[in-house]
Amino acid sequence: MSAIKNLGTIAVMVPLYNSEPYIHDCLDSLIQQSYPYWVAYVVDDGSPDASGKIADEYAAKDSRFCVFHKQNGGYGSALNYAIEQAASSLESFLAVTFLDGDDCLDTNAYRDLSLVMANTGSDVLFFGYKQLYADKKINERPFACSSGAVTRLTYHAAQLGYGIWRGKNGTWRAVWNKFYKPALIQKIRFLGDRNYIEDIIFCTRIGIQANSFHFIDKSYYFHRQREDSVSRSPDIQIRRSRSIFYSLYVIEKSNVSEKIGILNLKYKEMFHIFQEMKDNHIVHFFENSNLFIEVANKIMPWATQEYQAGRVKEKDFLFLCEVASSQPLNVSLTRHPAIQFVLQKAESLINEKKIFNYAKYLTLRVDIRNKGKEGNKVIAQSIVPDPERVREQPAWLPDGISIESTSREMKVIICCQGKGELDIRLRGRDERNDDRKRYPVWIDCTYFTVNGLVVFSEAKTVCHDKPYLYKKTVIDREVVKLEFRWTECRSSSVLDEYHQLQKDLKESHQKLSNEVKKNKLQSAYASQVLSQLHDEERKNKRQEAYIFRASSQLRRFRLTKYLKYKFLSKVTFGNMRNHYKEKYQEQKSIYKSIKKGQFSL
Repeated sequence: MSAIKNLGTIAVMVPLYNSEPYIHDCLDSLIQQSYPYWVAYVVDDGSPDASGKIADEYAAKDSRFCVFHKQNGGYGSALNYAIEQAASSLESFLAVTFLDGDDCLDTNAYRDLSLVMANTGSDVLFFGYKQLYADKKINERPFACSSGAVTRLTYHAAQLGYGIWRGKNGTWRAVWNKFYKPALIQKIRFLGDRNYIEDIIFCTRIGIQANSFHFIDKSYYFHRQREDSVSRSPDIQIRRSRSIFYSLYVIEKSNVSEKIGILNLKYKEMFHIFQEMKDNHIVHFFENSNLFIEVANKIMPWATQEYQAGRVKEKDFLFLCEVASSQPLNVSLTRHPAIQFVLQKAESLINEKKIFNYAKYLTLRVDIRNKGKEGNKVIAQSIVPDPERVREQPAWLPDGISIESTSREMKVIICCQGKGELDIRLRGRDERNDDRKRYPVWIDCTYFTVNGLVVFSEAKTVCHDKPYLYKKTVIDREVVKLEFRWTECRSSSVLDEYHQLQKDLKESHQKLSNEVKKNKLQSAYASQVLSQLHDEERKNKRQEAYIFRASSQLRRFRLTKYLKYKFLSKVTFGNMRNHYKEKYQEQKSIYKSIKKGQFSL
């Protein structure tokens, strides 16, 4: 170790939470570094296991470990705490880096990276990583870019996995596969909010503040793949979308010359998230539909240009238009001529069920009847804001009206003709699959008043077949004022049911795939056995033919031998007699062995 030149000390920020099974590998990989000039700021983020205690034991043996304990605040909070502890001496370090408590390092990582950091003087030095699985299997794919300086735009593309980096290791939007100049870290902190993916926002801020970037085409970091990882949580897409949306504001407020190029990269990433949400029907249980609509509206201008240039599929763009237009606050955006055109096309395709219909998860259907005498009915006098959405005396409701709206808030004034009982049912949209079988589309009715009196102000989860029912006695020509508010379904029980349905479908699909594979294997084996049977049959036929030929030859030989024997007996026997006698014995032995089954081809 004494032979290695001290280029400067590295500050290592290590957050710990439930890392007990892996913490020894993590901290040992620091101790085993061939470059010994580092200081580790280890923060126990209120971990319920023995992670903090084990870290204290390492600190007692090695003064380079500085261990701190705090209440649980999340990943970003723990890293901010570590940075604050090092803030007073931050400028004295060569570089700042991060190491998760369940990951580990290559032995020569800090030796090689310190040398490059010292020689290049880059603000950010980023490198590759390997995926480490539970069975100790390591996954590493080759890079498509050689080591060297890269531009700011290339750095952002790498964080999003675009261009030459798509699908390559070493490019993930992570904070731990980088060395940072200490002056950068003094200006930037983590958001400290569990509703976001901290790495995305932090890396975006770094990419705006830094001026020079360097890439090393080699893997030094082992990133552990855990089943209980936060990155595998059900709401990861929502947090990812929210984080990229936040990072857009960071970029828009900046004054870097590459702003437009970076924004286009972010828009492209958001559009990919949007596609994944649509394809997986995530909107069914989307916890924040306002965010979903904001995202749709934010990327509309970019998507319009890309659609016109042929780089975005029509089906995806029409879906985007539909979601963007479902928010009244952003109606002005949909007045763009190009968007108006595709909106009209979208409506026809939605009716034909060629594209996914987002609006159905925001649709409230109100069925109002005036039950009693024959001839009773309901007349709609005012419906705000959707007067065109009312159906007067439809086939299924001859004594009433039916209203459907996606506006989330609606005021209705009706007039009852005839004395009777007003029957009001709040329900979801009537949706059916390809077999015409109805399936539930849940929504949450959050507010309902009749003539100013509040019927309920807490969420009532309803669908078409499970409506909320309200009844009221009315007199002839009585005017009734109704007010409704609703939103997409947020009921945990319904969401749990939906998650379970998705899980069951996935398991069924897996079973089906396994069955198909099994059947294919069985078919292949059956074909092989059948082929063997055919070969055996052909072999038996050849044997039968040989036996027949041998029998015929033997009979012919006997006759020939007899005639020749008779002829030769009259002439001479000599050597000819002995020759045919041997031939006869030979043929006879073959025939006997064939009959006994001792002879085969």
